[in-house]
Amino acid sequence: MAGATEEITDAVSELAKRVPVVITTHCLGGTDLHRYEVGRRALRAGAADGGKMSTECAAVWLWLRYNQ
Repeated sequence: MAGATEEITDAVSELAKRVPVVITTHCLGGTDLHRYEVGRRALRAGAADGGKMSTECAAVWLWLRYNQ
């Protein structure tokens, strides 16, 4: 499992160098990337925690933030 986690973290890191990365979920509680190690790795790799934003909300938020 550690290999898969490292591959995902590496992919997030490479992507975050080129474009903003926001991690979201459709689960009711939202995301908390500070809770588990894999989330903390994603944060260190450059991802942003979407919190309680839906995927659609995150897309609009990114558009408003980076297209001004």
